[in-house]
Amino acid sequence: MRLVLGPCSVGLVVHSSADPTNDFTISGITSADLVGTLNFDSARDFVPNGTLAMELADCSAVAVP
Repeated sequence: MRLVLGPCSVGLVVHSSADPTNDFTISGITSADLVGTLNFDSARDFVPNGTLAMELADCSAVAVP
C-alpha cells in the first residue's frame, strides 16, 4: 500500500548572529515530493523578494563533503 500525501507547507527562518545581512525567511506550499516554488524574503519586511524553484532529486545524486 502506498500512502498518498497532499501539499506540504514549508517555512524556514534563518538568523545569523555574526552578520545580520544573512537573515532571511523562506515559505511556500509544495507537493508531497517537495516540488514547487518557495518565496524568500531577504529584506526582513515580510514581502517576498524572489522565488526558489524546488525540484525532485535523487538523494544519491547529492554529494556531501
